Amino acid sequence: MKKFLIFLLLIPSAIFSNGEDLLNMAKYFYLENDYYSAITESMRFQCLYPEDKLYPESMVIMGKSFFKTGRAELALNTFSQCYSNFYSTESGQEALFLSGVVRLLSGSFLYGDVTFRRYNFIYKDGIFYKESLFNSGIASALAENYDEAKRIFYEYKSLFPEGSQEVNAVIDKIQKEEKRQKKSPAIAGLLSALIPGSGYLYTENYRLAGLSIATNAALIGLAYDGYRKNNKFQLIFFSIIEFSFYNYSIAGAIKSAKEYNEPRDLNEELLLMVKRRF
Repeated sequence: MKKFLIFLLLIPSAIFSNGEDLLNMAKYFYLENDYYSAITESMRFQCLYPEDKLYPESMVIMGKSFFKTGRAELALNTFSQCYSNFYSTESGQEALFLSGVVRLLSGSFLYGDVTFRRYNFIYKDGIFYKESLFNSGIASALAENYDEAKRIFYEYKSLFPEGSQEVNAVIDKIQKEEKRQKKSPAIAGLLSALIPGSGYLYTENYRLAGLSIATNAALIGLAYDGYRKNNKFQLIFFSIIEFSFYNYSIAGAIKSAKEYNEPRDLNEELLLMVKRRF
């Protein structure tokens, strides 16, 4: 069985004249969106040509393919190994840069920012410095560190004036978000404590407001009907249910206020502006 597997691995060496041809096949599969085949050919190249100068590039292709197939952790591990072992190469630079991109697109904004800052510190004249500096500003904005984000973008404008229009658009979006009126979770909870469901009105969540008001009103009415009829079971039963819905109305209004304050629209726009390189 082992001999058969070795035979399968050695087949490409008979087909391709050198490792570059095999790596080109991996690139071809990647460009054709056949990421699993790109991973397979990259691994085959690494097995057959472990000392080849193109080995770091094969790791970058494999890492990008891992991310494209939804395996961000494997992509990060591959990029980390590439950077650690080949930091002086162009592929090593690219691996560190792409690590930041993957972290950013995976929601790890702080780690993404740290990675881009690391790249900018190590590779001050690096081939990805421009994109890395821009992404660092995006990462700070996504982490809601708006002052730092604007500082980075002003620095970016001074270094790369040709990108001023795009940067000005980002700064404008950040400033609009800073000026957007936020909702107080405490006020939302207090309003729902006074009138169940009114906290949702405050946070402009009208669907839940209507549902909460109607549900609480119906349960209070049923409990009162039990009291009026001297039906203790009905009174206690619906009072207990209403108490649960009443508390949920308060907690839900607080959560709704926090969700209202989240810069979701801004974050969606910022993520579309990330410089990816893949």
